[in-house]
Amino acid sequence: MYTKEEREGILWEFRQSGLSVPEACRRLPLFPTRANLYRWLRMEEAGELAATEMPDRAARMYFVKQK
Repeated sequence: MYTKEEREGILWEFRQSGLSVPEACRRLPLFPTRANLYRWLRMEEAGELAATEMPDRAARMYFVKQK
């Protein structure tokens, strides 16, 4: 499960990448499934999430997931 901070960090990375959703989900580290990313994009459009940089997201997520 992704935290709100992680989802917003992923959205920010997605926006910065310029990749399509399927390509981003295949190529970028610790990215969700396409279905989740599309859902989060709809949530962003509805104002429920905001694409926000999460410095060192991949390392922070790895650390959190290992606890």
